[in-house]
Amino acid sequence: MSEDITCPDRMMLEECSVTGKVPPELQGHLEECPACKELLESLRSENDFLLEFAGANQDQLVSNDQAGPPQTVPGYHLLRELHRGGQGVVWLAEQEGTRRRVAVKMLLQGRFATSRQRSRFEREIEVIASLRHPGIVIVFESGVTHDNEIYFAMEYVEGRPLDVWMKETQPSPEEAVKMMVAIGDAIGFAHRRGVIHRDIKPGNILVDEQGQPKVLDFGLARIEDEQNTERAEMLATAAGEFLGTFAYASPEQLTGDPNAVDTRADVYALGILMFENLTATSPFPPVESVADLVQSRLEGVVPRPSTRRKGIGRELDLINLKALDAEPDRRYETAAEFAEDLRRLLEGRPVQARGDSLPYVLWKSINRHRLASTFILTVVLLVIASTISLGILYRESEEKRVEAEAVSNAIINGIITSMDTEREGEMPETAADFLDVWTMGISEALADLPVIEARLLAAAGQGYIGLKLWDKADQVLAKADARLRELVVGRELSESLLFGEILHQQARVDYHRGREGILDSSRAERGGREKDALDFQEIALDMFESAETRYRRSRMIRIRQSAPRFDIATSTHHHAATLRELGMALGSAYPVDEETSLRVEAMLDLSNARFMEAREQWKALEGESSSNIASVTNSLARTAKLRGQNEKALELYLEALEMVKKHGKAKELYRIGLAHKNVGTAHRTLGQWVESVPHLDEAMVLLSDRYGPTNSRTLGAQESMVDSILRGGMDEPRVVSLSQSAFDGHVKPGEAGHNYDLYVDSGVLVVDTLMVSGDKEEARRILAELLALMNAEQVDDPRIKSRNLLMEDPARVFGILNGVDASLDYSLEMQQALGIAEKRGWPH
Repeated sequence: MSEDITCPDRMMLEECSVTGKVPPELQGHLEECPACKELLESLRSENDFLLEFAGANQDQLVSNDQAGPPQTVPGYHLLRELHRGGQGVVWLAEQEGTRRRVAVKMLLQGRFATSRQRSRFEREIEVIASLRHPGIVIVFESGVTHDNEIYFAMEYVEGRPLDVWMKETQPSPEEAVKMMVAIGDAIGFAHRRGVIHRDIKPGNILVDEQGQPKVLDFGLARIEDEQNTERAEMLATAAGEFLGTFAYASPEQLTGDPNAVDTRADVYALGILMFENLTATSPFPPVESVADLVQSRLEGVVPRPSTRRKGIGRELDLINLKALDAEPDRRYETAAEFAEDLRRLLEGRPVQARGDSLPYVLWKSINRHRLASTFILTVVLLVIASTISLGILYRESEEKRVEAEAVSNAIINGIITSMDTEREGEMPETAADFLDVWTMGISEALADLPVIEARLLAAAGQGYIGLKLWDKADQVLAKADARLRELVVGRELSESLLFGEILHQQARVDYHRGREGILDSSRAERGGREKDALDFQEIALDMFESAETRYRRSRMIRIRQSAPRFDIATSTHHHAATLRELGMALGSAYPVDEETSLRVEAMLDLSNARFMEAREQWKALEGESSSNIASVTNSLARTAKLRGQNEKALELYLEALEMVKKHGKAKELYRIGLAHKNVGTAHRTLGQWVESVPHLDEAMVLLSDRYGPTNSRTLGAQESMVDSILRGGMDEPRVVSLSQSAFDGHVKPGEAGHNYDLYVDSGVLVVDTLMVSGDKEEARRILAELLALMNAEQVDDPRIKSRNLLMEDPARVFGILNGVDASLDYSLEMQQALGIAEKRGWPH
């Protein structure tokens, strides 16, 4: 025998003796190893004897089973048999001492079980004991009887198997979905811990008296990350062997390849359960042989549940068909994803099963503005073009379907052509460029299909909003509105959900323009440009008034037309925010008198009431705590802050932060960053400079990870933190480098995208930081650059002049500050210089 060949363990040879199959690689070893060959023959002989014995005594064994428990289990009194499967038998038992009723499971073969069967049973105990979830039976303890039989005691579920529950309850579609959510959550919990069930079927799910499903029987489970993978597979599934239940097996399970089976096989079984739950029928036709069954699964032809029962919507069809896709890559990755999509459906939120459709994603997704890259956008656009006929015109005539396919091909060809480096003209390089190409393709290809054109143009408008291209968004949405008006007028138009969606997106554009107007006005005011500040205020007021009108109309359309509750809650939330901004804009644009004050307060009261309404709507959809409820809480905090209720604002911001931290996903940590920024800003409003720094520091890190170090959100948090450090008199070694890197992050004069006010705000912060740290020379150098920029822009900027005054005539400034020379004239620059010297801690 060759010395480099390792002998297989007894378990592998036992497996060969039971199945009668010897793998090719083992066959060669047996020919060279007399010891292994002799052991295999011995095992085969023993196995034949056991089979003969079992056959000869079958009647007696059955009789014994019916008569009662074959033996006692230490600490338990066995009452009656509950269930008998291919691997084990389950008894109802009473625990001695506690009198608690439990279920005791033992190996069906008892002491005649092979090593592999015993090892599988031990694995089942280990697996279930590690899964503590309300939807999975609980293991209390395990042990060995006096006759050396393994057993374990588990929670006794007084309930019905899922199929019995289905027949007796005849659940509505909503009840069926809720049941599948609960089952999916339980299996999803197992998936997160690396456990694949592999035998999900109605008999392995019991529904208790409260309607709570309990998953049991993990005897065929596979542990994904088990260290000894080879041993795990030997225990769980041998190559070419099928374990499980044919009626609920996935196509990859039926191939007998254990490496092809993962969590998606469980998802497939859940898809079958879902179909049966919804329709009381099987998704597959009756078959006469196993070969026919395998063929039907591999072909993947599954009818839509709605063809078997009325009241099942298209979205539920799509979820079920996604779970039942013959291709594992097209299914949900885990049962948790499947359950989450069903939950989203119940709550009226967008479902992932429609992720292939750009109109749907851009129509409803709260993340629609996150078009992260040109590549992703291009892929999405291609997908939407290719699914027009299926997603929108599915129910139309054959002629219309053919026409739609031709249109989608035209759009696809247009986009692919735009990416061809051989073509004339420049190739699109940004997401905006691709949107431009797409909108042109829509207008050219869909001239005879105005409703579809309007819908897709509205989707394109949302894309432009995500990229903050307000002008382009406005143009595309206006065109969508015009195309829709060509077909419907008057009452019919006002009742159209599509028109309501277009109004909603137009209101978003107006709102963002209004917010930009407010920021521009504030910067102009700090720069001493009073006329510009007033002009920007007027622009903001006009935009907010337009946004309020459009949001109000859109919201009423959605309510009247019973739009999804998610959309109604979104409209209520956005309308509330617009009412608040409109109220503040009114207060800024008109003289502060009693009438204006009353108007502003009334607007803020209405805004607050609308926010409270939105919060209740989100709670009805998502429970007491969610990211959307956190967003409303942030809005209420902002309103409190605007009203001078700063302590209340801080309290609400902290509440929102905890919610975001609880519900934020790994890929959405930037939301936690924004929440930290809000809390830090609230501390600053209260003069709590030291308390604000940790929050702003965390915000800076998280926002930089998401948006980059030079994004305005990141730079804003960074600059606020530097300002807090200066005002709080903190000893922070990083303060100079932080202020300098923030300044360097802004677009320089003469470059595209340069913003004078942002650049100057950051520059003077560096000057202040350098002066406090004692580096006067560097401070003078940067101030000289700012003075040159001010002169080039031909503005009279008090921010720059005040720093120059502090450097050129510090005695005058500090003399006034210390009350030595209070008779001197107070110019705007002098007032700012006094404030800077006092708040920022310039040495004097």
